[in-house]
Amino acid sequence: MGTIFLASRKSVVGIGNVITVTSIVFAMGLIAFSLSTTLWLSLGIAVIMGFGIIAQLASTNTIVQTLVDEDKRGRVMSLYVVSFGGVSPIGSLLAGHLAGLIGTTATFSIAGVLILVGAGIFAWHLPAWRSETKAVLGKKRLTQDA
Repeated sequence: MGTIFLASRKSVVGIGNVITVTSIVFAMGLIAFSLSTTLWLSLGIAVIMGFGIIAQLASTNTIVQTLVDEDKRGRVMSLYVVSFGGVSPIGSLLAGHLAGLIGTTATFSIAGVLILVGAGIFAWHLPAWRSETKAVLGKKRLTQDA
């Protein structure tokens, strides 16, 4: 559902808002999931969380590939993949250890709150990021037209 939502978009304009909103959707879903005690409710929340995380990751991937120069795209994408694929197991190990200490409910809730904080920080910096993005996209259009 997350990828279909992104595929329906016509351009990258406004994708910063998509990243912010889908991060919040995932975080709120994670907090709700941590508090749920009913299987069917948890499964429904998991669908919402899946939408949020996939749409957020795909949006981030899209903007990175859009902004990076073609001659550097492979190198940048390899760092992007390592940052998610390489760091994720470490985070999972830490989350598992924390869950053993304080329980899964508290661990999932803390993770949700941390993601909300991250989304807030991203949203706070979004205006500056937008101006930088516009400059890069404008420069890319000029070089493509030449």
